[in-house]
Amino acid sequence: MQMSALRASLSEYRRRVLRGESIVVEYYGSPVAVLKPYETGVSGVELPLTQFRDQMRECWEKLDAGVVAAYVLTHHGQPQILFVPYEEEG
Repeated sequence: MQMSALRASLSEYRRRVLRGESIVVEYYGSPVAVLKPYETGVSGVELPLTQFRDQMRECWEKLDAGVVAAYVLTHHGQPQILFVPYEEEG
């Protein structure tokens, strides 16, 4: 899914991730990151979903550069979603 579509429908994608789905995020057609359910014990930079929506591209750029290993996206102060770099399987 394109980053622009994610930004426009973040609440819908949040619900899908909370049901256990992992979503590959693309930037100009290339997979760059994954939204997936939060796993207890995983650390990362905590960021409210509302802030993430406004800073999505900057978050991806920090993941891509290795400045940040993961983002823990929160909703009402509770960790819910991980935003992590895309890694090819194989």
